[in-house]
Amino acid sequence: RDEIIKMTEESLKQEDTDEYELRYVNWNDFKKAIGRLENPIDVAIVYLLRMGVNGGRFKELINLKSSDIDLKKKTIKFENRTIEIDDEVCDILKEAIEQDKYTVMLHNESSTPYASEFEFNMACPYLIKQKPKKNNNYGLNPYTFSGITNRIFRITNEMDIGATAMNLLQSYAVDRLIEHEKEIGKKLSTSEAFDFFKSIGCKGSFDAVRLRIYLDSRN
Repeated sequence: RDEIIKMTEESLKQEDTDEYELRYVNWNDFKKAIGRLENPIDVAIVYLLRMGVNGGRFKELINLKSSDIDLKKKTIKFENRTIEIDDEVCDILKEAIEQDKYTVMLHNESSTPYASEFEFNMACPYLIKQKPKKNNNYGLNPYTFSGITNRIFRITNEMDIGATAMNLLQSYAVDRLIEHEKEIGKKLSTSEAFDFFKSIGCKGSFDAVRLRIYLDSRN
């Protein structure tokens, strides 16, 4: 592990560092970008990602049911943890829960955008609903990993901030690290940062470390 971390530090000193891969998405830019989204559920998806909701292969997102969200207590219950949410997140999730139609922006031959809508199956227990089809039990089943991956890709493209789902998750991890360092009054070493990322369930610990090193090198 230490050898890999050392190699990571050295590689990030090179001028050809892939800035797209190491993109940190701050909250101000993120909130401006979600203003481009048409659908409350899409806003909820990327907001939850920026809050670190993942569970590996997006299983926390995929399996999240509307009944797991307590807007009065301001909590979200996942399989292995419960998190607290603020009023802003409550409002976003309330809109997502109540959304019954999905708007898709399409383009005709002249590239003029126009809106198309379909209705969700509101009997679906999951927060993130999909277009009802025979192969998803007419909208009752949860997303597959490939399905949610494709949807997140479309949403982040629509946001137009050059960020992926992994960028959002890593940005959350770095925020948590900064908060932790403020609490303990010292800056963690690269090795300690790696261990911290693992302790908070960051699946891309090495990538998060790379992002942290990259940000430090630009300060």
